[in-house]
Amino acid sequence: MRLTCAAISLRFKSGFLLLWLWVWEISMLMSQCCSPGNPVGGMTIPGNNRAEMWQLLTSYRYGYSGRYFEGSQPVAPTFIRSGNYQHLAVLLAYGLTDKLTIDLESGYFLNKTQLYAPGIIPEKLSGKGFTDLTLQVRGRLLQNSLKDIEISSGAGLKIPVGSHEQKDGGLLLPQDLQPTTGSFDFVHSLFLYRGFLSDQYRVFFSTRTELRGLNPDGYRYGHLFLASGFFSWSPHYHWTFIQQLRTELRGRDTRPDTGSGIPTGSGREKVIPTGSVKFFAIPQLTFSPQPEVHLSILCDLPLYQYYHDRQLATTTAVTLSLRTEF
Repeated sequence: MRLTCAAISLRFKSGFLLLWLWVWEISMLMSQCCSPGNPVGGMTIPGNNRAEMWQLLTSYRYGYSGRYFEGSQPVAPTFIRSGNYQHLAVLLAYGLTDKLTIDLESGYFLNKTQLYAPGIIPEKLSGKGFTDLTLQVRGRLLQNSLKDIEISSGAGLKIPVGSHEQKDGGLLLPQDLQPTTGSFDFVHSLFLYRGFLSDQYRVFFSTRTELRGLNPDGYRYGHLFLASGFFSWSPHYHWTFIQQLRTELRGRDTRPDTGSGIPTGSGREKVIPTGSVKFFAIPQLTFSPQPEVHLSILCDLPLYQYYHDRQLATTTAVTLSLRTEF
């Protein structure tokens, strides 16, 4: 009976964890409003489905940037007054076995917009469209029901689907406003979970690495590393509160040498301004009206930001999500 109860408890808690971590992955790669690259690959669920189990996940996210940083200090704005985006995302996950899950994910930008300072023409530029398509396989490396421990890892490929050369009013959009990177990228994720004797408290940790490829123009977005720790509290089976602390490291973009960047040799240069280090506190709330239906809301609150050069920095972002399983 002890083993059976532990297994049931783990299954119940895993349902919440899959939702939280999926929402977290979205927020990590969308945290900077007009940041380089495409955030959609961040939807991957680090945990695993049961065999023949499907999960359908959808989300809406709004992000806003209205201030500038250089290094770790706020500075006066340049020609971009502010930026914002709205994004819809969807993920379908299927458990091939109890230890192996396959994910397919993509999304659509309703807008990626920059507003410019008075006197600059045009006053606004905006992109929209489909983002990358990500295919990932995740495997469970360790699961101990009695000790309530799980470790899993995944790897996959991001495939460009939308346009990386979109125009607005005949003008080619800057890299920040393109809905897709236009490159094939490698993705790796790692998930570690530890529960305690009380079903009300849990801690878990997750990382994600994205190694960027070259797009057809020879542009390479900066490699990305994300790490996050979580503490969760479930006062009632319908409600869960979670506090997340997240670190985001984004390398500089590179491109063929134009003479305006930082030379790296071999005819390429680092792009100015790109690259950042950020640290966030992210409170979250999940409501589950039924065991198979989970609704979540979270808000990104930047605690520390460091940017190479002068860049439009994160102000805030809000995500709403829905997960169902069958």
